[in-house]
Amino acid sequence: MKLLLKFSVLSMFLALIMSIGCTPKAGKKVAKDVKEQEPIILTAADSLLLEDKMIWGADSNKSQEQYSLYREYFKQDAYEDALPYWRTFYAMAPKARKTPYLDGEKMYLSLLDKQIEAAECTDGEVVPGSKVSSCKDHDGFEKWKYKDEKVAKAYLDTVFNLLDVREEHFGERGLIAAKKGQILSRYYKEEEQQILDYYDTAIDINAEDAPHYTLYPSFVGKRKALAKKEIEGKDLMNYYDRLLEIVDFNIDKKNDADPEDLDAITAKAAKYAAVKTKLEDWYKKQEQKREDYIAEQQKHYEEQKAYYEKQIADQEAAYKAQLAQRDSVLAVIDQYKKDSIARAEYFAELEKRAAQDEASKKAAEDYAKQMAQYDSQMDAWRQAKSAQEEAVKRQQQAVKTVTQQATTVSSAPPSTADIGGGGSSQYSSMDCGSLKGEYNSNKSDVGTLKQIYSAMKRNGCPTFDVLKSIVDMDPSASRCRYVAQTYMKNKDYANASKYYEQSLQFENDQTKKAKVYYQLAKIERVGRNNFSKARNFAQKAAGMQAGWGAPYIFIGDMYMSSRGSCSDKFDGYSVYWVAADMYSKAAQIDPSVAGKARSKLSSAKRGFPDKEKVFFAGFQPGQRYKVGCWIGQSTKIR
Repeated sequence: MKLLLKFSVLSMFLALIMSIGCTPKAGKKVAKDVKEQEPIILTAADSLLLEDKMIWGADSNKSQEQYSLYREYFKQDAYEDALPYWRTFYAMAPKARKTPYLDGEKMYLSLLDKQIEAAECTDGEVVPGSKVSSCKDHDGFEKWKYKDEKVAKAYLDTVFNLLDVREEHFGERGLIAAKKGQILSRYYKEEEQQILDYYDTAIDINAEDAPHYTLYPSFVGKRKALAKKEIEGKDLMNYYDRLLEIVDFNIDKKNDADPEDLDAITAKAAKYAAVKTKLEDWYKKQEQKREDYIAEQQKHYEEQKAYYEKQIADQEAAYKAQLAQRDSVLAVIDQYKKDSIARAEYFAELEKRAAQDEASKKAAEDYAKQMAQYDSQMDAWRQAKSAQEEAVKRQQQAVKTVTQQATTVSSAPPSTADIGGGGSSQYSSMDCGSLKGEYNSNKSDVGTLKQIYSAMKRNGCPTFDVLKSIVDMDPSASRCRYVAQTYMKNKDYANASKYYEQSLQFENDQTKKAKVYYQLAKIERVGRNNFSKARNFAQKAAGMQAGWGAPYIFIGDMYMSSRGSCSDKFDGYSVYWVAADMYSKAAQIDPSVAGKARSKLSSAKRGFPDKEKVFFAGFQPGQRYKVGCWIGQSTKIR
């Protein structure tokens, strides 16, 4: 393999020597007619292509040589041969390009793959090989068994260190956190909490740009937190609403995609759509559980209500019986009182007679005893009266208590916030028309609007008007971007620009700011035909996000489309030189768009002025030339 590479380098060197040696002598004659190189004054546009030479290290020649050597081996999947050159380059010039970080990650993960010895399954079975599917008949995959655990950990640590240094030099903190979680879930699935922490961080930082693979696992983690009572049902549902916003944002992107990016964005949108399906399926199941629970509780309440209604009837009947008994006691007592008066009069008469004869005296004594018995009986009746009155009071309280219980039972079912995620509000069961009516009645109450917005999202209702009202009263960076994207889709560029610019006031992440400036560049180009201002925004975007090629491609496209309005000695074809410079820069710094940039570079090269046109304009290849009109950028004649 090394021999093949040396032969390739030697061939290129010989070709260069031959091309120099074969230059026609007539070229010296031509040189007399060629204009002397005029000094080129660099403009702001030229700064797009300026690069700090120090990013290649103290010995830039050697570092670039090491870069070329490792890349040749890497492209042939010869990782063992590539790694020594890669390590040398990485030590010399860690800031030069993003590509070595992606390549290094791939090479070290391939070494980690080779350390996998077997799959440990949930049932304890150990199956040789590196396929998760090996455990499908053993209750599922548990974790990997490595040949040497220390070596495997060392490879993983190396990859994570690469990601940390990449973040230091090229930003993308949220994406780095997502990648760490993804790698850890692939090789150390058992590190569940750490994986979730990485995914949560990625979602917090990236907001609507959070990778699709972070969303549902993070949501599952929140459900487990609810089960452990670490969060409440409303917290879970708020998170659910947030994830719905993210997936909807990415699904909607395909409605505003550039035609040449449509396939890629549609494919990406499909991944977010799959996440949305999972989220909505879960929500539907929870709603069904909630409805089943309510039906079950309602049935229980009806049974309880019937029970208490019977209790009320029984207690009222008993109460009436107690009243009747009390009344009979009172009647006896009243009659006794009447009899007592007659007995008292009779006793007085007997006492008069007793003084006259012994028989009457004896009759008086007997009557006195009889009266004592009556008095004793009267005391018993008084006690009975008191007991009956207490019984009546108890029955009255019983009727009151049962009535209150029956009233409680017949009221609405309790909240289901603690079952299956719950957290539903009073708006959850409303249809879209009712929710719109609630929105119209509560436009100034942001707290209520947020509840209505959540209910609309969950029920699949149109939400833009409500979201805009919320953003106008309680703006956030991500929601400003959601509103801006909708306006962009509807070609309302004035409002799109307004909300994108507003989002910058609340955004602290440089990567996200860069993307906003990129969107503003698109608005200036498409909506206002202001290419100069569009380039300024694109330049800001590129400056905020190192290693991002899209802004350079965007500028190159504007240059390519300006041939008709940039007439010069080359009939405007000089714009293809500066366009080629932009495409070349994009391909160099950003491997994610390198293929697209090279394709556009080929198109630009086909538009270069031919040799005759260059000659008759008084120039020769290699000279510097400043393209005029709005572009104002210098380039090399080719």
